[in-house]
Amino acid sequence: MQSSPTPTCTTISYNDIHVSVEHSISEEQPCITEVWADIMLDLRSAPTNSIKIGSITALLIDRQKIRYNCFMGEMDEHSQELQYLGCLLFEPKYGRIRLESLAEYDT
Repeated sequence: MQSSPTPTCTTISYNDIHVSVEHSISEEQPCITEVWADIMLDLRSAPTNSIKIGSITALLIDRQKIRYNCFMGEMDEHSQELQYLGCLLFEPKYGRIRLESLAEYDT
């Protein structure tokens, strides 16, 4: 009978994790800000001292900067994927959320 390896657990403290964030406001579409975040883990014993363990990318859409009845056009101008999500989740004139469960957060 072969024995199973014993699982090990490493404790990672808050001080071992660092997040770097960058952003860029589109010159062509000032209503859209792209945000990138890299999540790094410090490894004091490693030669490079840290490794990337995750990342987050997001688009922030400032609906106040979009003219009346142009929300879907702005989404389509950015990308087909954003236009698709815009059609599913938002109404076309002002970009208000269609989902009742999120309506209370729509400001």
